[in-house]
Amino acid sequence: MPAQPQWLSEFVEGVCGCLHAVEELPPIGCHYIHADQTWEVSIFISPTELVGGEHDGERLSCLYVVDVVDLMHVFDVVESASWQPLALNETDELKSHLAVSGYFQGNSIWLRILAETPERYDPGRFIDLNSGRIVDTWNS
Repeated sequence: MPAQPQWLSEFVEGVCGCLHAVEELPPIGCHYIHADQTWEVSIFISPTELVGGEHDGERLSCLYVVDVVDLMHVFDVVESASWQPLALNETDELKSHLAVSGYFQGNSIWLRILAETPERYDPGRFIDLNSGRIVDTWNS
């Protein structure tokens, strides 16, 4: 796979700046693919997995909000925006998400901000309940 273009890094940083956690923001994941002249970009916030104690292995989702007005300003042109409140079927890995299509620096983008991390990804943050230590495993 070719290296991520610099403009895509700038776009993702702009999108991440529109995500605001109620508490400390865990690592943010990004999956992208270039298909049919459009960059499909999915953004998701890591769950936090508890280690030790009676809740060992439990995953907690991060409470966060998306500043939708600021998000629209990340794009040079917005063509459409939609919200999918539930999974379409059992194979819908994206489930609930906000989708925006448009252009950034001349590149066609279909952005999805997911309410939950797809199950195929390991958690990006662990909290050891015995030591109180927090470990982020996804790179920022």
